[in-house]
Amino acid sequence: SVVPRTALQQVWSPPDFIQGRAGCIRLRMRKGYDFMLGTGYLPSCGCVGYWEQVIALWNWFDEVYHEQPLRTLPVIGLDANARLGTRPLNTTAHLGLIGPHGHQQENQPGREFRSFLQRAGFTAISTLYADAAGSTYYDSRGHSSRIDYILSTPYAAEYIQAVRVERKI
Repeated sequence: SVVPRTALQQVWSPPDFIQGRAGCIRLRMRKGYDFMLGTGYLPSCGCVGYWEQVIALWNWFDEVYHEQPLRTLPVIGLDANARLGTRPLNTTAHLGLIGPHGHQQENQPGREFRSFLQRAGFTAISTLYADAAGSTYYDSRGHSSRIDYILSTPYAAEYIQAVRVERKI
């Protein structure tokens, strides 16, 4: 196995009313970084309790991340059901939080997502690369949109050389 069983240090689950929508683990490697690996599925806009769930999930991710030791590198795969648009967002140190490779107009969930990225200091890595641009969701009527994202820190993003979305699985 690539990761030793002893690497798993902690498991986080969100509160009961958003249970099943997210999860995180921390792996402590023998050498180098620890990793906080997370996944999340945010509800679609308009469902019952939408804003309460979305705000609770963003706050939960932020809390879990800020519990981590400084050596921890977060990587979160996220179905955000949000469109970030084409407007880049940078840190005060000019590191990208949102890149220019969006192709749809920002929506209300996208604005909340943008606020979370800025508050938590995460980068939507998949918006930094043209090969990762484009739709990640397709419905049976031919509608498509980009709602899936990979998050990490702006400093980690500086070392990533490429991201590509595989559309023919």
